[in-house]
Amino acid sequence: TEEMAVRRLETGRLHALLPLLSADQQRVVELRLGGLTTREIQDVLGKGESWVKVTQHRALNRLRDLMDAPGAGKGS
Repeated sequence: TEEMAVRRLETGRLHALLPLLSADQQRVVELRLGGLTTREIQDVLGKGESWVKVTQHRALNRLRDLMDAPGAGKGS
């Protein structure tokens, strides 16, 4: 369906922008996309809950800004 195509496009753009995040932000986002919970991410990375939540929040804000930028993740 059209909705699935749009979702695939957005996922592709997201993955293209991941390298623009810090290494910590990349790891948190990748683990979240892999289905891990905050607690599981804490355990994997050996970090506290607030660190995981702040890192995820900053990563999502950065990705949102990057996706809203003209030409972002569109191969230009």
